[in-house]
Amino acid sequence: MKHVFLIVLLFFVPAVALAADSKDGTIVERETYQFPSYEKALQTTKIRDITSKEEYERAVRDTNFEFQRLKYMSDGLKVTADIYTYPAGATGLYASMPPWVLDGGYDAAYKRLADPEMHKKIAAAIRTPSDDWENLYRASGSADRVLLVGFKSDKLKPLTGKTLAQAAKIRGEDPVDTIMNLVLEDRSRVDTVYFMMSEENIRKEIVLPWVSFGSDAASMAPELPFTKSSAHPRAYGNFARALGKYVRDDKVLTMPDAIRKLSGLPATNLELDRRGFLKEGMFADVVVFDPATIADHATFESPHQYAVGVRHVFVNGSQVIKDGEHTGRKPGRALWGPGKTR
Repeated sequence: MKHVFLIVLLFFVPAVALAADSKDGTIVERETYQFPSYEKALQTTKIRDITSKEEYERAVRDTNFEFQRLKYMSDGLKVTADIYTYPAGATGLYASMPPWVLDGGYDAAYKRLADPEMHKKIAAAIRTPSDDWENLYRASGSADRVLLVGFKSDKLKPLTGKTLAQAAKIRGEDPVDTIMNLVLEDRSRVDTVYFMMSEENIRKEIVLPWVSFGSDAASMAPELPFTKSSAHPRAYGNFARALGKYVRDDKVLTMPDAIRKLSGLPATNLELDRRGFLKEGMFADVVVFDPATIADHATFESPHQYAVGVRHVFVNGSQVIKDGEHTGRKPGRALWGPGKTR
């Protein structure tokens, strides 16, 4: 049976759909910049073999996921998903431009953006509704719902934390021109948060038994060099938010369900050896938290804030957090799934 891993974020952006053969660990990948439907995303799972098991997928808003999942399960695919607990996605400003802008890589893209005639062509494509590619600028609804969070250039860093609308006003530009000009001037994708998701849908998806939690973010700390740029709050608060907001406060999930979605379920989906469960013979990866106080503090306005409520953490049997403080131990190791080749 093939296994498809998805990150369900209720709207689709540039993504990789993966399937792993449960017998030999074969992984199949298809990378694209647009899927008009969740169904089509699943149809890409038999394209070509690769050797890494990265999972990165977003599915289209308001799709009946359970119906499509059962349909593909009947075709021999095991379908699971990851989701994070915030109503906004994060990628780059390039996700507001048609995919062909990046044909040939970033240097080729910068040449196109610097060409006046090509600039006009790209601007027209951004403004025009299309089923041929997923335009996150239009998906967000307005420039007020696009937040700029990361620049390489010190000159542009004062725009960090501004919306696209605010940045365009400061620069005296149309927001569409600002999208292109910022990417060109910064010589980067320009890290961006797009508010295009639904709290209602988050609540619908997190209760599905085949959906686990994933932060879709790198590990960070509220210190330099990380604080030179903003971030998505999911990097600091996703898992504490699941336990504090959706279990304790809003009672969308039970505590056992949430813990399963944070541990055993993703470990099983990724086929990690002896991980994800508290039982004899497993690696001792243990988190001790206070259910009455655990909470996320990171926000979109001030994302570099640790969550609270975690008291102790053990990794491979060694205590790395004691009474909320790091012990200095670093016993972590790389984890490999069945797709690894040696």
